[in-house]
Amino acid sequence: MVNRIPLLTLLLLALAISFSSCADTGPALHPVHGKVTYNGKPVSQAQLVFHPKFTGPNWLPVGVTDSAGAFAASTKVPGDGMLPGRYKVTVVWHPYASDAGDGPNQLPAKYASPDTSPLEFEAGTAGAAAATFALQD
Repeated sequence: MVNRIPLLTLLLLALAISFSSCADTGPALHPVHGKVTYNGKPVSQAQLVFHPKFTGPNWLPVGVTDSAGAFAASTKVPGDGMLPGRYKVTVVWHPYASDAGDGPNQLPAKYASPDTSPLEFEAGTAGAAAATFALQD
């Protein structure tokens, strides 16, 4: 018969180590929410990526808009926010995505690359920050 007590102890120890590593959240993140419009209308299911313009862990916070064009930025888990600092923001919108692929981006190409996007955002250190991106042709 296999001695189950040491096996159970090892399993519990492994679980404790994995949960303790999950508890290490790293630097504090700050909530950021906002809205995206294109030619004055809310954009549903647009994908935002925030590219840091500062040195740090090189995390790329993201957001996806809802039917009203609203989003909450996420770095590690949905809606947790981002590190404070200045970001270049890219936005793409593929409303005709299917199993066959994304389909064409329906926003002007300049918003798709951090090299050409005119959008920037400064995440602060206190409270939630609001970001409004009014995209135009």
